[in-house]
Amino acid sequence: APGSITSAVYVLFLHANGTVRTYTRIRGRYTSSIAVADDVAAEDLRYAVNGPPISYGSRFGSSLTTVGDFNKDGVSDLIVSAIDSSTGHSIIYILYLSTNATVIQYVQLESETFGMPTIPNFSGFGTSMVMLPDLNNDSIPELAVGAPFSSVTGSLNTRAGYVYVLFLTANGSVNSSTVITETSGELKYNDPALRLPSVVRCSYTRAPVGICVVSDLCMCVCVSLLL
Repeated sequence: APGSITSAVYVLFLHANGTVRTYTRIRGRYTSSIAVADDVAAEDLRYAVNGPPISYGSRFGSSLTTVGDFNKDGVSDLIVSAIDSSTGHSIIYILYLSTNATVIQYVQLESETFGMPTIPNFSGFGTSMVMLPDLNNDSIPELAVGAPFSSVTGSLNTRAGYVYVLFLTANGSVNSSTVITETSGELKYNDPALRLPSVVRCSYTRAPVGICVVSDLCMCVCVSLLL
């Protein structure tokens, strides 16, 4: 629930018929101040702190992806992005969960920290995320992150967008990263004739894993990872 002022992630524990048995809210204590309505401020004091500290307007929960049992404790973990509505700053959190979805520990990934590349503000980094299989044979999955508002040198499309592939380490830091754009490799989008709404064109061989990053022109760039 990435609200423009307050944000949270809800983990819903379901019955077999799809109704909600109980839920856990993930949201840390706010570290910034803002003039908010009295009922919002009062609610902020009532909830149990669970997760990393965030700021008002951080849009915590902008995107989510499961990561499996990343820390090998038998419980599935979660990756959450936060894209600040005022500063455009993006943060990705790897959340290590307990069996009731409380956050035991977390890793905070942002521009130029823990091996991360430089991420420009207002690039939309973290708008979409997906876990990839282990690409570099270190037994650790990788994370692909969309930044749909990044400008691409040599592209004819405004804010054509990036896909960042983050090669993770066992402690959640980034060992290295690769940036994929519409002018990378075999991707052929540098043609005005292809600037059409809802068009997806992929050039690949063998089985692809497709990641779509939607630009402000509604062009969907399909990235094919050869496995």
